[in-house]
Amino acid sequence: MYKIIFGLTTMSFLGQGIALSLLFIITRYFSQSDFGEYGYIISIAGLISFAISFRMDSFIVRLSDTRLKVMLLPIIIIILFFCVILFLVLAFFKSIAYSFTLTSIVFFTFYINVMSVYVSRYGLFKKLAISRLLKPVSTSVIQAFLGYFTVVNGLIYGGLMGTLVPSLYFSNLMHRSDLINLQRKFKITLYVLIKMKREICLISAQSIVSNVFNNSLLFYFYLKGDLLSAGLIALLERCLKNPISMIASSIRNYSYSKIDDKNNQFTSYKTIITLSVLLAITISFCALIFFHLGMFSYLLSEQWVVSEIDFTFYLLFSAIVLCNSVNSPFILKNKLTKTIIRLDMFCVLFITIFFFVDHLYLSGEWNFFVVFFGLYFTYFLLNCYFVIKSMDHLSVSHNLKVSGK
Repeated sequence: MYKIIFGLTTMSFLGQGIALSLLFIITRYFSQSDFGEYGYIISIAGLISFAISFRMDSFIVRLSDTRLKVMLLPIIIIILFFCVILFLVLAFFKSIAYSFTLTSIVFFTFYINVMSVYVSRYGLFKKLAISRLLKPVSTSVIQAFLGYFTVVNGLIYGGLMGTLVPSLYFSNLMHRSDLINLQRKFKITLYVLIKMKREICLISAQSIVSNVFNNSLLFYFYLKGDLLSAGLIALLERCLKNPISMIASSIRNYSYSKIDDKNNQFTSYKTIITLSVLLAITISFCALIFFHLGMFSYLLSEQWVVSEIDFTFYLLFSAIVLCNSVNSPFILKNKLTKTIIRLDMFCVLFITIFFFVDHLYLSGEWNFFVVFFGLYFTYFLLNCYFVIKSMDHLSVSHNLKVSGK
């Protein structure tokens, strides 16, 4: 286990390290407001991707190996069709370039997510590791290149290329043999999707609400019209949350190969969550030393100023995201989606109420970072509680079945 996670984490660190080394060049060409606009577009694209794909990358976790191999290509084609419809609708309200860019990011984000789960399911961790390297490197290189030539919306176009390059890499897994009996595969796929429509809608709804909650900080400042603060969030997300999320994703992808063993599920979960917490503490400690030594300022141009409190709270938030993300495979496998969506909806409702109270009455007297971190930490603890409780239930059910035999 540790060898696989270490390999995935190393490639993630390498990719994020190259991306961070280019950040000084990128921040020279793009302003804080540019980053705010870019962060908002990418977040919206991720949200639409979850909605339009019905979170198929999470749904396929529940499929058997036989069904997964049959249904993978039809699912991708169906989501591509939905993306074409999305493009046509957007083209009525926005420019062709904007509509095409947003729709492309939406589809490629889905494609990367679904293929990451697919390769993890079959233990193809080397391919997953390379994709972890390609995404941040291609994004940063293209953004620096476009910034040098002062291309308008260069950050957004770089983000598009950052999803295109790993998608092209994953496309090598597709073969002509997948097209054999495609019509029959479509019929099977549509039958299964219609039969499991309730579960699919639950997973999709939970993912959308959870995504809104996770991006509340960025949405909060963007909706207030504070592009400078939104740009700061986008920058911290790139420097802190993205590298940490890539590590979390490596652990989570490994978890997909362990959740089917119900007898040892609790042992696997305990090991994985402990490893996540230790990694979060270690990364947070190293990052704080990095910041206090003044080394973080070397990554940014002179126009950027990041306060210690903003850095610290966003770092702690990213660390909790790392720990909580490993709950996702166990939530899906143990059918806790309905429970978690209620929790997500409560959190989003709380954030929405706080937004209006802060905007109308508090006038920024409360630090939104503190409130959001406290809420997310509580959210993480409740996720762990529900997962462990479901495992106890599964263990009792399994023992009853054995004794019945």
